[in-house]
Amino acid sequence: MAFRINVKSNTSSSGASKGKNFLEDIRVFAVLMVIACVGLIALIVVGSRSIDETNADIKQEMKTYEENQLSIANLKALQARSEEYEAQRDAYDAMIPEKMDQQQIMIEMETRVESMNCVLTDLTFGSESADDKNSKAAASSSNGLVNQMQVQISVRGTYTDIMKLCESIVTDEELMRIDGIHMMPMTQGGLKEAQITIMKFSKK
Repeated sequence: MAFRINVKSNTSSSGASKGKNFLEDIRVFAVLMVIACVGLIALIVVGSRSIDETNADIKQEMKTYEENQLSIANLKALQARSEEYEAQRDAYDAMIPEKMDQQQIMIEMETRVESMNCVLTDLTFGSESADDKNSKAAASSSNGLVNQMQVQISVRGTYTDIMKLCESIVTDEELMRIDGIHMMPMTQGGLKEAQITIMKFSKK
């Protein structure tokens, strides 16, 4: 009888112990699950921030790439027009020479006059008119961004040829200006004598 009592007591104690262990296992599991959830949430937050930063870097790189592509396109456009710019530069250089040489100007004017069937009778630099208050001014002077030189030529020829000569001067690729034309008739058949005042320019 006493033996049976002892057996029942042991069974009850063993069941209680198993129930307690089971509850402890559930608590441990719950704690582990909470920790795992917290870790997973933290990992998700960190991963999300990393993705946002990566996306921002990608957008910045794309913007830089687009800017670089635009710069390259502009450079290619400029390169394509480089010949045009060089031609314009050469035209500007031809319009205003680097310097003026009086001997070269004399040769140029003599050649130009002869090509228009006229005769060059005189050439002077600067004004020599007695009525001009600035008659003693230097033959060349500086004005603005260029140097300028006054050239006076006396030519003989028909009215048509003299006017063609004037036209060739003002339409030449070199920039020249006619400041005055004084034309007088001659006794010889239909010829005229003209004094033409020309202004030539050069770079400073």
